[in-house]
Amino acid sequence: MSKFENYTSVSDSYDVTRSPPGVSIYLERLPRLCGKPLAEIHILDAGCGTGNYARELLAAGVGKVTCLDGNRGMLDRAKTKLERFDKLGRIGGFIEACLPGVPVDGAIDAVMFNFVLHHVEQRGTNYGLTRETLLAAANKLPKAKVFSVATFFSHQLRECIWYAKSFPERVYDVMDELFVSELKLKEFFEEAGFTAEAYIPLQESILSEREYYNYEAILDKSWRSNISGWKHLTEDEETTAVEGIRDLMRSGQWADFVETCEINKRQYGECSLVFAHRQ
Repeated sequence: MSKFENYTSVSDSYDVTRSPPGVSIYLERLPRLCGKPLAEIHILDAGCGTGNYARELLAAGVGKVTCLDGNRGMLDRAKTKLERFDKLGRIGGFIEACLPGVPVDGAIDAVMFNFVLHHVEQRGTNYGLTRETLLAAANKLPKAKVFSVATFFSHQLRECIWYAKSFPERVYDVMDELFVSELKLKEFFEEAGFTAEAYIPLQESILSEREYYNYEAILDKSWRSNISGWKHLTEDEETTAVEGIRDLMRSGQWADFVETCEINKRQYGECSLVFAHRQ
């Protein structure tokens, strides 16, 4: 796992702002792609974080989830959050391990990588660690029929997200090296023996509804610390970006700024959910 951010520190406040987008699409597509009822599906949540996706999917009827994460703080919070499902035998295990390794055995039907591959990735590798992660999972789990990746694509990062629209161009260039492109993701899926089945733009945000519409919260450094993209800014860049936001607010242009992002988001999505099935 990369040194993208301090995950133990993030785990303390992660659930204050975050929400798992795309759950309804998982529930709709997984039975068809896996070829079995939802209650019989076993998912590996690779990079599970604090267990938000696992909790929502289990509560909606997914049979079992195995949780894997490279950070003990994140995994401990997932354990607490999912305790009632664990007592019912619906947790396949809590595994502390760093991608691209996938030390998991068993009859896994689907593997989901939700907003995690950019944390694995390193600059200058042409998404080599993303590729390694997908290949390792495909080889280690030959019975898995479905892979899914939730991520941000470049055009979404640059145009559709109001809380990330003030970054300097240098930061977008950095993120372009960490967030896998559509074409490379398709290529890696095919190399792993999978075919991309759908690229779905999501209108839902990774932020909870309360936090998403709390526009002035971006002025709070502790709030920004929960948005990993801000960690790529230098101190001077962050100061300049925040002052630019203050200027927009003072001049009455902030609402138009946000609405432009909202228009782009309605057309292209804030983020994307990609499904692939084994060939």
